[in-house]
Amino acid sequence: MAGSSNTSGQPMDNPFSPDLETAMNALPSNLTDTPGGLLRRRLPVIPAASFGIVLGLSGLANAWKAAEALWGLPLWPSQIIGLFTIFIWCLLLAGYVLKWVFSSAKAIEELSHPVQCCFVGLIGVSTMLVCALALPYSTISANVLFWSGASWTVAFAVWRTGALWTGGREPTTTTAVLY
Repeated sequence: MAGSSNTSGQPMDNPFSPDLETAMNALPSNLTDTPGGLLRRRLPVIPAASFGIVLGLSGLANAWKAAEALWGLPLWPSQIIGLFTIFIWCLLLAGYVLKWVFSSAKAIEELSHPVQCCFVGLIGVSTMLVCALALPYSTISANVLFWSGASWTVAFAVWRTGALWTGGREPTTTTAVLY
């Protein structure tokens, strides 16, 4: 412990409790010198694969809607699941945009990864699924979401397919997300 002494009465240094100045110097400068650095440290890094959550939740909401029609189940569970899905999609989208703003190196690293990059396509697909959930509340919002999601999906598919056609892809990086 700091301030302890050994058998000879001499104070001992504790290697596990550095002083505050040493600890601050060990931090990267981008975490200590700007407000953006502090924000960058506190924000979670949202991987594009997280948009798969929206696919599952929207599937659950749609399955409940089908159960309502088939078996006469109450309407409110599918509405709550749908609104929760829209909320999660909004959080993920905001987090992903903030990833590009504050951690662009991580975003670029994900986009250049041979497997992880393909999950970026989920952003457009999840947006189109959210559009179906938003349709009962706002036709205009649903149209904007659909065309935004469709545009993203087509643009990403063209970009990714073009990169695949250039060759040089390792066969071991061919996974189901590629399709």
